[in-house]
Amino acid sequence: DEAQQEHIEAHQEELHETIPNVIVTYSPFDAGEDRTDGANWNAHLDDIPLMKLLGIDAIRVYNPITSELFLDTLAAYGIKVITVFPYDATELRLDDDTRMDIQSGTYQSYIQVYKDHPAILMWEFGNEDDLTLPEGVEDLRDLHLKLNDAAKVAKDLDPHHKVSIAYSDTDQLAEYIRATPDVDVYGINAYRYDDPSAIFVEFDRASGNRN
Repeated sequence: DEAQQEHIEAHQEELHETIPNVIVTYSPFDAGEDRTDGANWNAHLDDIPLMKLLGIDAIRVYNPITSELFLDTLAAYGIKVITVFPYDATELRLDDDTRMDIQSGTYQSYIQVYKDHPAILMWEFGNEDDLTLPEGVEDLRDLHLKLNDAAKVAKDLDPHHKVSIAYSDTDQLAEYIRATPDVDVYGINAYRYDDPSAIFVEFDRASGNRN
């Protein structure tokens, strides 16, 4: 209806002012590769001009990009990065020296090193952790507290980039927003298939509880 369309247009306008128009989630693993072996970012440099050709403005990566060459090449093509720090990355990398996650606090060193890199668009913490609570997290309230603490630390380290969190759908979003006042942007991984339009209205109602 007309009211729903107004909500959608308002959120789209705000999004366009905050983040690029075309964002894709990108993973540097070929079919059959195991994420626990670690990512060889430099082996996928040829993907970057292809993404530019497709009109992609930014990528969202599940693990921080550990290749400065890859970041430099993204910047050269005008592509930004939303860097996701997983809650627990022990199963994603074999080398503890390259572990960067929330649980260990190692995300802080990455932010300190790359906060001034021109490819960085935003820091993001977690990915649908509300669906399956990470080990060591007691409940959703504890999860919200830990994610908000990480967001606060990130903004203290780097006040020039926004901080995001990726949640699953909108069922408990109002509570999530209330509990994480240091988060700037809320991502929703909603699998609505051919008609996701109701998300904007649901998000609008949930965000109204943040005060």
